[in-house]
Amino acid sequence: MKQRLFLSLTVSLLLVWVASLWFFSDRAELDQQDYFQQQTRDVELAWQATLIAQHKAKQAYFDSYVLQPRVLSLLIEAQSPSRQSMARDKLYDLFEPAYQKMRRQGIYQFQFHLPDNTSFLRLHDPSRFGDDLTEIRTSVRLANQTQQPVTGFDFGRVVAGLRSVFPIVHNGQHLGSVEFSNQFETLRRDLTQLSSQREYAIIFHPRASQMPFEDYKAHYKPSLFHSDWLVEDPMRELFQNASLPNLYLKQMASTLDQNDLTEPLLSGQAFVKPYQLNAQPHMAVFLPVNDLANNLMAYVVALSPAPELAKFERMFWVRSLVTGLFLLMIGLVVWRIIRHQDDLRIAAAAFNVQEGVLITDPKGRIVRVNPAFTRLTGYELEDVIGKTPAILSSGRQDKDFYAAMWQALLNHGHWLGEIWNRRKNGEEYFERLSIHAIYDRKGRVSHYVGAFFDITKNKMDQDEIRQLAFYDPLTQLANRRLLLDRIEHALASSHQLERFGALLYMDLDRFKALNDTKGHEIGDKLLIEVAKRLTQSVREVDTVARLGGDEFVVLFEGLNADKQKAAYEAEMLAEKIRLNLGEPYNLDGFEYQITPSIGIALFCDHDNGGSDETLRNADSAMYQAKASGRNMIRLFDPGMQADLEKRLSLEEDLKTAIELDQFELFYQPQINHQCRVIGAEALIRWHHPTKGQISPADFIPIAEENGSILSLGDWVLKQSVNVLAKWREVPSFSDLTLSVNISAQQLQQVDFVEQIRAYIEHYQFDPTKLKLELTESMMLMDMQDSIDKMQRLKKLGVKFSMDDFGTGYSSLLSIKNLPLDQLKIDQNFVRDLFTDDNAEPLVRSILLMSKELGLSVVAEGVETREHHQNLMALGCREFQGYLYSKPVNYADLLTFLVKMDSNHQAC
Repeated sequence: MKQRLFLSLTVSLLLVWVASLWFFSDRAELDQQDYFQQQTRDVELAWQATLIAQHKAKQAYFDSYVLQPRVLSLLIEAQSPSRQSMARDKLYDLFEPAYQKMRRQGIYQFQFHLPDNTSFLRLHDPSRFGDDLTEIRTSVRLANQTQQPVTGFDFGRVVAGLRSVFPIVHNGQHLGSVEFSNQFETLRRDLTQLSSQREYAIIFHPRASQMPFEDYKAHYKPSLFHSDWLVEDPMRELFQNASLPNLYLKQMASTLDQNDLTEPLLSGQAFVKPYQLNAQPHMAVFLPVNDLANNLMAYVVALSPAPELAKFERMFWVRSLVTGLFLLMIGLVVWRIIRHQDDLRIAAAAFNVQEGVLITDPKGRIVRVNPAFTRLTGYELEDVIGKTPAILSSGRQDKDFYAAMWQALLNHGHWLGEIWNRRKNGEEYFERLSIHAIYDRKGRVSHYVGAFFDITKNKMDQDEIRQLAFYDPLTQLANRRLLLDRIEHALASSHQLERFGALLYMDLDRFKALNDTKGHEIGDKLLIEVAKRLTQSVREVDTVARLGGDEFVVLFEGLNADKQKAAYEAEMLAEKIRLNLGEPYNLDGFEYQITPSIGIALFCDHDNGGSDETLRNADSAMYQAKASGRNMIRLFDPGMQADLEKRLSLEEDLKTAIELDQFELFYQPQINHQCRVIGAEALIRWHHPTKGQISPADFIPIAEENGSILSLGDWVLKQSVNVLAKWREVPSFSDLTLSVNISAQQLQQVDFVEQIRAYIEHYQFDPTKLKLELTESMMLMDMQDSIDKMQRLKKLGVKFSMDDFGTGYSSLLSIKNLPLDQLKIDQNFVRDLFTDDNAEPLVRSILLMSKELGLSVVAEGVETREHHQNLMALGCREFQGYLYSKPVNYADLLTFLVKMDSNHQAC
């Protein structure tokens, strides 16, 4: 087995070494390419610097010699064919000394051209002139064409070189151009002076020999680099060259294969060729030179030693050798490990487990920990070595706990249990810990080994499961499951102690309206605040639960043994909760007030049923509280269950009634002090197919609870504005107003104003004849939002009336701030005018206040002529009641209106 492992190790290391050789070889090649690119950039930089220097020199010649008045005068004469010969001679005499000076400085061709690209004067060959250079000299053509200086390389008919052609323009007249040309050999010499570490050569494209005049073709000969490529003959007197050391070139050329250069030379790209000279690395950098037409015409060749190439080769072998030695050392180490792998495997398996392990000496000082210990506690070995495990103590366990642990270790040699400890970052965690004593050969304790694993998540999962199972996630109150369990215990406890307990079932009044208008997020915040107030209102031993929605339950135990006294105690506790929950709430910047309806069910044992029955009894009492007008407290009695079942049946019938349109609008006329009809109030009626007429007092509260009030209210509005649209077309009815009751939920709809606006546009009725009736209790629900919508509706012409004024919670300040048009005196005040001494002063006060505020007043519930006369005496001018007419359907209303229009004696 070990022999096979040794063979596998050897083969693996050899493969790694071969791979490293390939990598280092590739690295050396990349280094060489970077080196070549840098050398090419250096040569290119020297070449560009040479060209810029030459161009600046020629610009100076042009400015100093050509742009002179005498020269310009002769060129102007040369524009005339008859005077060209004389001008040419004078121009030659003028420039011949300057030309000789230029030749010594590297300028060979110095030539003037006419605007039509014709050669006018060659200082280097004065006998040749008059030839057209348009096709063969791109630089001349471009300079005369654009009248801009042109610099570039060109093959010429005398010599190839760098040509700078300057257009000559005087007083707006184009006189031609002048050319300064350097032979390549001049550029080569300048390069050599600029960069003395390199030797330079310039080789020409084979077509260089096809361009010159016949007697100039001999100035080119094959180069030593490639027989097809040419060089200027350095021995010709024409060029006045300083020749390259031929020995150097020959030695270099002998190491280069011409066939190897053929393809790179024709590519027109820069390239580098390394070679050996006198056993030393050298290199040749080939830099392409293009003419003005961007055609390849020559290469600048830079020859220089390349010591870096030898360095790259040395680095390759050094790296390969070092890697080989390193791999050999690894092999020896691994082989030693293989030889002892069985022992190491056992030790690793015992120590590198997922459990945290720490080893202490007999005195409890830590000597070793495993990686899992560091991962679980955050402590490195350096942090804990020499210290006791007390460094992990969370402080949750007392001294007795640790005393028992050590006693178990001394008596039995091991301990197993669960313990809270603290990590290095201060975070506490729950762990399961086992400790074993290790004995030496003499039976003495040599070490203790502790192994533990983190079970915090398990404990948290258990706590979370319990939380989800028994508590409401929104309010953190007990849920139905836990409540029923607590009720069962309370029933057993009350029977044993012979004392009553109470279950308070409460529902928040009009909570659905808040949810629908402000959104569930605001609704949830209110529920959380209610939960906090409930918890603060009871004892710690009492149970507060949320059953869902806006329903809460409070379980009280230990009330009086006498049922009457226990009932009184329960009602006092309920009243305390009612007042506490009725205080305003601040919900994200706006104040909101809500009230609870509370039902109470007393219990003393299981005789009246179990936990479910007790909860149903409290629920029935709560519905009785709602039916009594909300914000009420009711104590359960057996008759309530029948009322609850009746209510549930009515709620189901209401859903069907909305679907089948079983409703009808009735109208009760409103009369003024002259006994003229001034309008009517629209009142909804429900014609049940089997139960007959059902009072709005029975089904409107249910509709408000389940949200169907929005559908009913919208139906009433549409029917009412349709009536107003019809009245507008009848002259005798066009001044009548129609009052429509709206619910708090309707007013709190975000788009309520837009709904009314849409009805006005669709039905084309007079909005000033629509009067929306509100109740005082509606103003408690976000008054500022209500005022804002009322003001927007008043801009449309809609009127507002406060219904049942005097029975709610309105203050004079709130009435003053509301954009009202009318108050309606509640019928209870009218009915009590002759029986209650306080009724008349109250009515008189309402009338006086309304007059001061500019509000009209309608007295409701006028049933007798004595009521009418008494109200007239108090100053009331508008009335409504059975004295004039009971609520009637639309057909009977029309009959009543016609009758009243012809006879006013009904008052």
